Amino acid sequence: CGFKTEQISYVRRAREIGESRWTLSKKIKYFMDSILAFSYAPIRMTIVGGSLISFASFALMLLLMIERLFMNVPIIGWTSIVCLILFTFGIQLIILGMIGEYLWRTLDESRKRPAFIIAEKEGINDQQE
Repeated sequence: CGFKTEQISYVRRAREIGESRWTLSKKIKYFMDSILAFSYAPIRMTIVGGSLISFASFALMLLLMIERLFMNVPIIGWTSIVCLILFTFGIQLIILGMIGEYLWRTLDESRKRPAFIIAEKEGINDQQE
């Protein structure tokens, strides 16, 4: 927003009394919430996963066509249908990822998170600037 930004570093003191009530499951839940609420990563993984599935199924379809046309290997069972279903599923994942990315950007823009402005400095020497 045009304001000068800086980092404020501090040294966290060790806990003097008692133990933390954060269990491993609470920490994992907090970690997952932070990834899902503040990151593009799950949406991007959807796009990458869909791309990999589509590419792999398309490559498998090409391999099966080459084997059928040039090597006279019969296609037995549901192979062609499974390849088409996987390819369609991969394309759907890509499209869902694109829609998700668009919605995420819209949500991120609508949040309008305020930038933090420090009006006063307390306990900081002016020489450190």
